[in-house]
Amino acid sequence: MADYLLNRGGTFYYNRRIPTSILLKFPSTSPVLRISLGTGRKSEAKTLSNKLNIMFDDLAKIYFETPGEYAEALTMFNRFEQATCGTNVSVKRYKEFFEKYGDDAADQIGKVRRVLEVRRNEMLQNPVVHSAVQSPVATPQSPLISSLIDKFIDYQRRKSNWGKGNSSEDKYRNALKYFVELTDKPSNLLTKADIVKVKELLMKVPDTRRYQYYSKLSIKELHTKTIPIEHTISNNTIKQHADRIVTYLNWLFDNDYCSENLSKTLGGIVRTTRKQGKEPYTPDQLKKLFNENYNLIDDTHYWIPLIALHTGARINEICQLDPKDIKQVDGIWVFDIMSSETGDINKRVKRESSKRIIPVHHRILELGFLNYVKCREKKRKLFDVSYTERNGYSGSIGTHWIRYQEKCGVSENVSFHSFRKTVINYFNQTLELPEIAHAYYTGHAAEGNEGIKSYTSKKPLDDAKKMFDRLEYDINYQQIKK
Repeated sequence: MADYLLNRGGTFYYNRRIPTSILLKFPSTSPVLRISLGTGRKSEAKTLSNKLNIMFDDLAKIYFETPGEYAEALTMFNRFEQATCGTNVSVKRYKEFFEKYGDDAADQIGKVRRVLEVRRNEMLQNPVVHSAVQSPVATPQSPLISSLIDKFIDYQRRKSNWGKGNSSEDKYRNALKYFVELTDKPSNLLTKADIVKVKELLMKVPDTRRYQYYSKLSIKELHTKTIPIEHTISNNTIKQHADRIVTYLNWLFDNDYCSENLSKTLGGIVRTTRKQGKEPYTPDQLKKLFNENYNLIDDTHYWIPLIALHTGARINEICQLDPKDIKQVDGIWVFDIMSSETGDINKRVKRESSKRIIPVHHRILELGFLNYVKCREKKRKLFDVSYTERNGYSGSIGTHWIRYQEKCGVSENVSFHSFRKTVINYFNQTLELPEIAHAYYTGHAAEGNEGIKSYTSKKPLDDAKKMFDRLEYDINYQQIKK
């Protein structure tokens, strides 16, 4: 016999789903009968659950056909709830109830059965009444899943203490639009098949920043359309959308809007054929990008890609730099990633090990970078960038670069992040350096890796300077100089 036990916060609950046939006929009915058993001991909870099962099963087999019969059949459960008065009840109270009703449950159920049989027979003998009763309710009364989103968002806001400008709400709404627009129905009628449709959709959501023509299609049109995998969002973004939908499904279930927790259906969501990660730039692609017209670009968009190519730093690490972050340490010019000197609370890095200094490459110095820094001394930021909660200081830079490289005829599975891969690959493959030799300076060290910390703390900065200066690309630097 199934025990229908649910453990929430160390307390067991009797958790029994109301038959779908009843929910279809009576949509306003709560989709699940959930009663706290007031104990954290599973053996005791099973005993109480088994007694409830006897009452539930015998009453549910035949008599859930009409509103009157349904109400009569739940009489025992109403008595149970009245006797136990809510959820925070001691086991003693349950035992007292079963002493009164449970030990002779068969007799009690027999009395209810006889009453219901008489009423059923009377109803069958009256075709008019029977016909009226059998007519299903046309309009569902349970709330649509779309109508509950604002309530869910408000709960998340209070739970996570979202401050002003926090982008979490936008991220949740963006993920939930795929769920809601594809499958909007009364919450208690949501099925596993609905979630499977959402899962299929998430694995083919297009990257509309790069392929804008998809933005004209509705969610339902996207679901039926064949979209090349190279046009889709990354597996990481898919997972982020899925995680937010899972949070919403858990909330629906926890608040009795849904009789079954369907969140597991979205678990482990990945494409069988994964979208490849971004590749490093090839020598030919670098020539196309840093061409004879590159020096016509404005200063911000001129320096940021060049710095990325000669440091391997992430896009936001570069964009958030302040003029004071370009300094000399032991006579060597460096980029101080995540310096706190200026008190900019919006600075951020991927992980603690990303806080580091990086020697300025000799090519960057030769191109006149220090003159540029001097011109920006009185500015708040080193580059003309704006801050958003979602993307930090890098928001428009990445989009601008994608458009620029496409204009140069370079678009095959590369993006701004390819600069970082180009540098790391150069160290690993061209120079054949072990990762430990450059991990600190590329921000690639695992947090807490004492071997790397010990090695890099003793490594002289001038050795790192020599290492970075060995990064050499087939670029006409004289041609691109401003």
